[in-house]
Amino acid sequence: MLGIYLGFQAFNGWLAILYGSLGASMGVAGIAAVLTKHPLRDALLGWFLIGITSRAILESLYFIWIGWFISFVIAVILVAGLVYELSRRPSADRTLYALGGGAAAILSLFVLAFAAPYLPVLCPAPRSAGARVVLIPYPPSAFPWDEAELKFDLRCLETLS
Repeated sequence: MLGIYLGFQAFNGWLAILYGSLGASMGVAGIAAVLTKHPLRDALLGWFLIGITSRAILESLYFIWIGWFISFVIAVILVAGLVYELSRRPSADRTLYALGGGAAAILSLFVLAFAAPYLPVLCPAPRSAGARVVLIPYPPSAFPWDEAELKFDLRCLETLS
């Protein structure tokens, strides 16, 4: 939720809200998977593990050296966790549910990336003169979010001047 707030303050508006909510839903799916039974458990694990893995890989593009190493390690651990979970009692049904959840997570990121430039601009309230502000874009300013962030930045800066 902090990421959503910081991204909103950095003029990312709806993009920060939706990207942050998508990440939060993946985290909630991981918690809910512990509390549910198969086949819902497998779909939730796929949404959580593959979704967070895809976000880690996507965000590794922004922090070339350190971020890539950290994101790669996270991705390997999460995929290994999914493989372990599915190999304990292997079945085609469980695998399909997990892959379906994972495919939905990846598809949701693609849909957000393509829809982001068309989201309405939502700017934070004007700040008082001399107020110190820390602006952390969330998601980071790079592909596939760069076009949307440029639109949001220009529109919000326009309203501030």
